[in-house]
Amino acid sequence: MYQLKAVMNMLEFENVINNVTMYHKIFDIIRIVDPVKKEVLFMKKNINKSDVENTLGKSSCYAFWANGHVCDNCISMRALTEKDIFVKFEYAHSSLFMTTVYPLEVPFSGYVVEIIKDVTSSELIGSLDNIPLIDLYSNIESKNRELVTDTLTQLYNKRYLKERLPYELVNNNLKGYNSALLIIDLDHFKNINDIFGHMAGDYILKQFAVILKDCIREDYDWVARFGGEEFVVYLKNIKRPDLDHVCEKIRSRVESSVFNYERNIIPITVSIGASHIDSNFVTSYDEILKFTDELLYSAKNNGRNTFVIKELN
Repeated sequence: MYQLKAVMNMLEFENVINNVTMYHKIFDIIRIVDPVKKEVLFMKKNINKSDVENTLGKSSCYAFWANGHVCDNCISMRALTEKDIFVKFEYAHSSLFMTTVYPLEVPFSGYVVEIIKDVTSSELIGSLDNIPLIDLYSNIESKNRELVTDTLTQLYNKRYLKERLPYELVNNNLKGYNSALLIIDLDHFKNINDIFGHMAGDYILKQFAVILKDCIREDYDWVARFGGEEFVVYLKNIKRPDLDHVCEKIRSRVESSVFNYERNIIPITVSIGASHIDSNFVTSYDEILKFTDELLYSAKNNGRNTFVIKELN
């Protein structure tokens, strides 16, 4: 029965391939992608570039963009989670590409189709002829970053968290990494807004963001503003003693920092819930956030200005 089901799925997948490649000559590249695992399951090209290969088999979806890392503004993950069509521009191989992404339906609802078109010489950007390509690339990169950046703190935003965390959880299993997820809340933050005003609250949030970035490994870990005064930190490939150290570092740095707003010294502390995730432990975006949020509330119930860590294995 299992073999029969596998054969039926393969036949259906071949039918999907036939459908999406029917008009491939209109576009330059068509790919079927698993956006959670960041894998290309199928790619067909109609583009004369030696550094872009035809592939039938698994490869990383972000390798095409030659940036060496997972895209921050992942519209494929967005298309999957929001069940909608998304478009963005990217610069790679000395060309400007427009990518359109849409989600597949059952039984391949975990996959998306990416339609990629080289628009470097297109009328689409003809009005930008006087702008150097490198400047155009910088502008596109800036716009892509804005979509996943919290405007107040300049940290990643909730959209980035929703799109990136599922990948990290899968990658954690595949590569055998122990990782950690922290949810951090500023203690009694409502009182600060009520007493000193929302401008003071914004000042505190921006200063706290600087502290958080200083407490994690640059270009390795990441932090996002979850909403209000709550922040989420993801720590990749970290051992339990190091996790204890990071939590204490954040807690003590905040407690000892001087938050001086308009000559008002405002004492700040934080509560932290932290999940240490074994490489063999399988969890989902919703499950790990819910579990870690419960640890945060345990820290608050323990008197605040502390952290609670639990192993998941």
